Amino acid sequence: MAVQFTTPRLKIYQVPTSRTGNEDALIAAIPSLLTPNVVAHLPPYFHGIANADQAQAWLDKMRSESQLFIIESQQSARTSEANATDHDSPIIGFMFIYSEQQTAHLGYLLAEPYWGQGLARELLTHLVPWAKQQHQWHSLVGGVSTDNPASSHLLTSLGFTKQPHEANADKVFYSLLLQ
Repeated sequence: MAVQFTTPRLKIYQVPTSRTGNEDALIAAIPSLLTPNVVAHLPPYFHGIANADQAQAWLDKMRSESQLFIIESQQSARTSEANATDHDSPIIGFMFIYSEQQTAHLGYLLAEPYWGQGLARELLTHLVPWAKQQHQWHSLVGGVSTDNPASSHLLTSLGFTKQPHEANADKVFYSLLLQ
């Protein structure tokens, strides 16, 4: 997989759109990443992924609906390269982009041990210039559960603006113009 973009602490790779036959590490990482706390604000199909078959089904669904990206820690990657006995996956999260006309709908998640370190901010800060270089989207849109104020704050602090929503909606959408 080719690196799409990097940050000081992260590498972001796009997952191929079809099965490659060499996905054992990715399949193995999915259940440990999609823990109940990580997926608490996400749609039901993110929940209950506990084995390789469920992980493969989730991966196939994500591939069919979006561009799926692996978020890898550069520190974990260096540690793994330096220590061949280290079995920790360098995969620390996922990013999803669903394109609809000229809008990129964005989602992301990080494994719990990586929360509170500014990695989501770092990811999104570097995503915006990369997305502008793609020249295929006019805007990025992120949906946030109303009970996830940290994500709402992150998006607004990066220049995303809150969009009008239905009175009973459990999500708030934020957008950022790219062009």
